[in-house]
Amino acid sequence: DLQELDWKITNEEKSLAQVRYRLSDKSSLLSAKKIIETIDSKLADTTPQRKQAELDVQKSEDRLQSIEEKLYNGSVNNPKELSALEDERVFLQAQRSDDGDQLLDLMVEIEELQTARNEAAADLDRIESQNDSEQPELLESLEVHKIQLNDLLQTRDKITPQILNTTLSLYESLRKNRKGNALARVVRGMCQECRVALPTMDLQKAKTSQSMVQCNSCSRILFVM
Repeated sequence: DLQELDWKITNEEKSLAQVRYRLSDKSSLLSAKKIIETIDSKLADTTPQRKQAELDVQKSEDRLQSIEEKLYNGSVNNPKELSALEDERVFLQAQRSDDGDQLLDLMVEIEELQTARNEAAADLDRIESQNDSEQPELLESLEVHKIQLNDLLQTRDKITPQILNTTLSLYESLRKNRKGNALARVVRGMCQECRVALPTMDLQKAKTSQSMVQCNSCSRILFVM
């Protein structure tokens, strides 16, 4: 009876620990917030880059417009100067194209980051909503497990005084060293914990004697049902 009670106590303690862990576990929430912080940091970094790229495009555009006006309004007649302006116009056209491509790539990156942030924010909302909905149920479960564990411990306190101190001491030692299983059921002459066949004398004692009989292999207290 004590062994079965201790199994129930152990299971109840595990259940209680799991509920407490779920109540205190904020890892998913923190992870979702961290993702948003990382994206926000990247978006912040792109702001000056975008402004500089837009400025570069505008500068190229303005300079190109100025040169084309000079080329086509007849204000410049010197062949060398015209040739130099034409060369600069070709260069600026290429420069404007490169600056435009850079700005376009940056805008695409910003759009992707914003989409990722929206998704991360939605995940955060979902996690917060889930936590809020689970909280009352977990708190109720916590109280139930506390009551059940307390009842089991009280029952144990009533049982243990009925057991000899030497027997109880052996039982507690075995339970500690045998992963919670101090007893072993005997079925068909075999210890069901270590799966070793019992000597005939030990088997007879386990069936008939009022004193304890321990398995020669695993030392657990044997009992026959």
